[in-house]
Amino acid sequence: MQSIGWGKAEHWRKSLEPRRHSSRLDLCNATIGKEQIAKASAQACVNFPSGPWSSLNKRAVSPEQTLNSPRQIFELGFFTPNNNSHNQYVGIWFKEVSPQSVIWVANGENPVTNSSASLTIGSDGNLRLLDGERNSIWSTNISGQSNDSIAVLSDDGKFILRNSITGEDLWDSYQLHSNSLLPGTWLAYNETTGVRHALTSWKSDNDPSIGDFTFGVVPQTPPQAFVWKGSKPYWRSGQWDKTKFIGVPEMEAYYQSGLTLVESLQPGIAYVNLSPLGNCSHSMYVISPTGVLRLCWVKVRGWYASWEAPVTPCEFYAACGPFGVCQRDEPNLTCRCLKGYVPKSDEEWSKRNWTRGCIRQTKLSCGGNTSSINTQGGKPDGFLKIGGLKLPDLSDFLKVFDENECHQRCLDNCSCSGYAYICKWDRVFGLDRKPTGYARVILRWTRS
Repeated sequence: MQSIGWGKAEHWRKSLEPRRHSSRLDLCNATIGKEQIAKASAQACVNFPSGPWSSLNKRAVSPEQTLNSPRQIFELGFFTPNNNSHNQYVGIWFKEVSPQSVIWVANGENPVTNSSASLTIGSDGNLRLLDGERNSIWSTNISGQSNDSIAVLSDDGKFILRNSITGEDLWDSYQLHSNSLLPGTWLAYNETTGVRHALTSWKSDNDPSIGDFTFGVVPQTPPQAFVWKGSKPYWRSGQWDKTKFIGVPEMEAYYQSGLTLVESLQPGIAYVNLSPLGNCSHSMYVISPTGVLRLCWVKVRGWYASWEAPVTPCEFYAACGPFGVCQRDEPNLTCRCLKGYVPKSDEEWSKRNWTRGCIRQTKLSCGGNTSSINTQGGKPDGFLKIGGLKLPDLSDFLKVFDENECHQRCLDNCSCSGYAYICKWDRVFGLDRKPTGYARVILRWTRS
C-alpha cells in the first residue's frame, strides 16, 4: 500500500538551552539530531534519566526514554502491547489517556526483544531502530543523503523526519500503516495513480503487525467507505450525500460524526478526513483486529465508543445476497426477499444460507430486452416504493432534472431494476445488493 503525500507541516527553528532539574534532565521541545540533541521551540520533548547534559553522548531514544509533543498530547517511545509480551515496539500513543491507546507503530512486523534497542538517526539521515547488537530492525529508508536530519513529534500525532537546514519534510509517520484516523488526517484514494491511504487493523490486540482488515474510501460516484477483509468487501457505509453516508443512519444532523468527504474535480479521487468533535478532548476512528470500525472519544479520562459497525450480522456486506433484505438491529440474521422476488434456492434458504439471494418471480413485461418495448403483452411495468433501505452497491449515476426524469429513464431501460432519487444527489441505481439503511428505493416490478 502506498501513501499520499500529506503536505509539509509547520517549521520550528528557534533553539533553546536545556534546563536542569535535581531528579532528571528535562529536554522539553527537544529533537533527535545526528550530532546532538538540541532544543527547538514547539517540536517535541525527550525525557532522559538524571545526569548532566555533557554525559548524553548517545543521540538516541532508548526503552527508558520518550519523545513528547509540545502540549504533551502524544508520546513516542518503546511499548509492549497490554504489557503481556516480551516483544517491544516503537509507537505513538496518547500521553494522558488510559488505557494506553497506540495510534502508530514503526516496527509492527519486526519487534525487538531486548532492552538495549534504540531509535536514532543514522549517518545517511534516516531514522533507524537498532537492536542490542546494532542491527537495523526498521528504517525510514528515504533516498539521498542528509547530514542535517532531525526528528520531531507534533501535536497532531505525526512523527516527522526533517532537514533542519532547509525545513523540508523528508518523511512522516503517515506513510506507514496505521489503525487510527485522527483529526487532521485523511483517508484517500487516487484511481489514476493507484495511490491509496487506508487504515489497517492489527493482527490482534497483542500483535500490531498487519491484520486482516482495512478501512478506506472508494472514489465511486457518489463515493462510499468500505471495510475489507483481505480483498473482499466486509462492510460499507452507503453513498455520500454531501452531508453523511446514507447507510449510517446515526449520521443524521443530530449526530456529530466528524467525518467530511471531499471529492476532487478530477474523477477518481476522493478524500475523507476527521474533524475534532466539540464535546470531547480527543477523538479518532479505529479499525479493530476483528474488523469493527469505531468512533471513539475520551470521556472522563477514558475511551468511549460512541458508534461502531458492523455490529449485527445484517450489516455485513451482501449478507442476504441480491434482492434480499434483513433488519439491521436484529441480533440474528434472518433474510427475506423483496416483494415480487423468491429465493434463488429454497434448499439453501431452509438451511439459512442466504448468500445467493433472490430472483424475480415474474419476468418484466419488456422481457430480456434492453429497451422498454413490451414484448410479453399485458400491462406495462410499474414501480413499488420501499422505504428504509441502504442503497445498493453497484449502480449507475445519472444527472437528471427531477425525480420524474429519473423514473422515466429507468422505465425506458429494461435492465434498470429500480432507482433512488435523493435530495442533493440525483441517482439511478440498479438494485442488486442488500439494502439495510435509511433511504427510499423505487423498485421496478411487473403488474401482471
